[in-house]
Parts: sequence; C-alpha cells; structure tokens
Amino acid sequence: MIKYIINKIKGWFTPSQNKDEHLVLYEDMPEPDVPVHEEEPKKCGTHNRYKKSCPTCRELRQAGVI
Repeated sequence: MIKYIINKIKGWFTPSQNKDEHLVLYEDMPEPDVPVHEEEPKKCGTHNRYKKSCPTCRELRQAGVI
C-alpha cells in the first residue's frame, strides 16, 4: 500500500515520455512496402582472416570488398 502511494506521488512529478505527434512523422520511419535486396558480403570460405597468399582473398581485396 505504501509503495502504491509513493508511486502515485512520483507519477505526479515525473514528466511523461510521450512523443510529439509531428516528431513521430519525421523520426520514426515506416518500413518500406517494397522489399529491399541486400547482397551478402563476399568472403573467402577457406579461412577466417585475410591471407595474402590466398588468390580469392587477393581478388576480394582488389575489388574493394575486404
């Protein structure tokens, strides 16, 4: 009962966290109706890190992927 009263009094003095209706339009972007295709990043499948002796890693490095 005491916690209920204390929380009620705190509720009177703490500001509410409601957003302005106009800010919601600009800040919260809705999901697009058309799905966006994102390519998976290319990486060498034989090891975890870049190796200068691996031809696949060298090709990816020259292409600017790595």
